[in-house]
Amino acid sequence: MASILNVDQINNAAGTSGIALDASTGKASFPNSVTIPNGATMPAGSVIQVVQVVQNGTQSLTNSSSFTDVTALSANITPSSSSNKVLVVASLEGGMGVNGQNTTGRFRILRDGSTQIAMQTIRSYDYGGNGIYIASSTIMTLLDAPSTTSQTTYNVQMVSITGDNVFINSENGTSTLTLMEIAQ
Repeated sequence: MASILNVDQINNAAGTSGIALDASTGKASFPNSVTIPNGATMPAGSVIQVVQVVQNGTQSLTNSSSFTDVTALSANITPSSSSNKVLVVASLEGGMGVNGQNTTGRFRILRDGSTQIAMQTIRSYDYGGNGIYIASSTIMTLLDAPSTTSQTTYNVQMVSITGDNVFINSENGTSTLTLMEIAQ
């Protein structure tokens, strides 16, 4: 025979910061801040924390020969363990592309402003001589190993390799940069 324990709330030893149970749904609601006790570890593959930034509106470059930061796509994360990894997802869904005849643009993700960890190249080709416009949504995803417990910065940059117009969010869309710490 199974045992059943019926409770409305579980409190800590001081009688505060309890876990309340909703009688109608059976779901628990936690206090504003839930923490993992010292010494406790999450199983490998668990998401420890998530950070996300959003870029709204269009940003473009013309005749740029060096990489330029995408204005709002920079985020910081501080891993809780140096063995944990960071899943980095740059979702450039608002559109990214090149505008012009035979144009090449590149988008990349940097760690701490200097280490390139991902690159996406897009090209336009115009065989008729009338110019062409390409808007291409893309997602760059990688599992990075920063090997640190210090704050780590990830950011997206873009460059026009052939000197024409390169843009992000061409239709005033939304792009995001998401960082997830993954337990190892």
